[in-house]
Amino acid sequence: MSALHTFYIVFFLLLALLVGFICLDRFKLQENSKRRQFLDKLAIACSIAFVVLSFVDIFMPDGFSTRYVDNVELMLENRNVFHAVLRLFNMAMVAVLPFAVVYKNKYLIKVLGYTLLPMTLVSCICFWQYLEYFQSVHAQCPFGEALRPFLTNGYFRGGLFGALNLLALGTGLYTVLWNTDKLKFAKVSEFFIFLPVFFGCLFINMPISFPQMFFGTFLPEYGFGMGTMAHLAWIGYIIVGGIFLYLVFRNKSREDKYTLLLMMSISLLFQYNSFFRSDGIITVARMPFQLCNIAAVFYIITLLTKSEKMYHAVLVMNFVGAVIAIVLCDSTYFDGKPAGIFYCMNIHYAVEHTKVALIPVLMGSLKFFKPLKKSDIKHTLIGFTLYFLSVLAIGVVCNGLVTKLQDSYFTCNFFFMFDKVAATRLVGDVVGFLFDIKITFAEYYTLTLAQLFVYFVFVLVCIGFFYLFYAFFGEKKKKVARENAE
Repeated sequence: MSALHTFYIVFFLLLALLVGFICLDRFKLQENSKRRQFLDKLAIACSIAFVVLSFVDIFMPDGFSTRYVDNVELMLENRNVFHAVLRLFNMAMVAVLPFAVVYKNKYLIKVLGYTLLPMTLVSCICFWQYLEYFQSVHAQCPFGEALRPFLTNGYFRGGLFGALNLLALGTGLYTVLWNTDKLKFAKVSEFFIFLPVFFGCLFINMPISFPQMFFGTFLPEYGFGMGTMAHLAWIGYIIVGGIFLYLVFRNKSREDKYTLLLMMSISLLFQYNSFFRSDGIITVARMPFQLCNIAAVFYIITLLTKSEKMYHAVLVMNFVGAVIAIVLCDSTYFDGKPAGIFYCMNIHYAVEHTKVALIPVLMGSLKFFKPLKKSDIKHTLIGFTLYFLSVLAIGVVCNGLVTKLQDSYFTCNFFFMFDKVAATRLVGDVVGFLFDIKITFAEYYTLTLAQLFVYFVFVLVCIGFFYLFYAFFGEKKKKVARENAE
């Protein structure tokens, strides 16, 4: 029996048993019984397990997510609009399910019940299509070719795919059945609120390969590089989008604000890391140590712990890092020309830095944390210094290993302070001499004046931005009730 046939038999048998168990339990349990309380906790645990497994899954080989390196013909051969829509719903489930389970927001319950659960079931029926992409010769293998036979094995991928969808369908169905009252549209206005919530849920965790696969083009006539119309439009989109989210959520409950911020942070984590399966093996340079690349981790920790100190650090240093990236627009080029805006790596660049910039600003503008005090600047400087020293140590060691081992796998340019050519390309020849003033120790490991220069320049910029944020979010300017942030 093939892996495909085994999947359909085992998966739908388990699904039938799971649905039967959930439905029987729903009708015989009391609302506040101990068993119900246990099942509620189990549903939360299953939703978290679903997110964790989904994160593992984005590192698996997948021909549908391949970059195709501006090869339109090859991309079109592998294009499937219906499948692109399925993937869009798959990623939306990652962003929606845990929040629907935990907070039981009526609009997220509606999105889950009316759209995500049915589309997840359709995805399971179409597993044969997924398996073709998982085993495609164009699928990249981030963990190296030696693992390709195992990571593309039909039984392994069927097991992972089945586990993911059983968790999603079981947890989602349980949540919907216990909240059927929230599926109703009490008045017409609720439907018109549901629609933007639904499209927002689809958009917030959109796969970076979706535009090129859905529209069948990289949109080469709209190159995405510094100073292009696409670049300027992107900046305008960030400003307008930020204002829109502020206006929509400024008077919402603290729970709604928290849901927005954490949902954006989780989707940032997924959208950044999803490019690994589009780009081949994970090298040191691709590891998430750049300030913007690691921002999702910082934001999630900040929100889960509700740490004021972390907030003071990420508000400034990650926002400044994002602004620099947005201005420089160091996107993909082919033959000296900026690649089209729909090219998956440009979508990756745009969605990543948009969220890195907006999330901390929304933390402040929506008053999720306490107003800034002037003394809070120490947390910004300490946070950045700890981050800087960490990436400096990693960069010095890894670039030293390139010379010592003659292995380019370790090449990296974290914080743009290790590569003279890249620095002069972005900033100008004026900074070139800073890389020539250096100290080498243990024969292979080098510290340069450029690294010290980067640190002090960034610190000065952070100080300037801290006081800019203080003007807007500071306690002397904004008399915000402390209890709103507790």
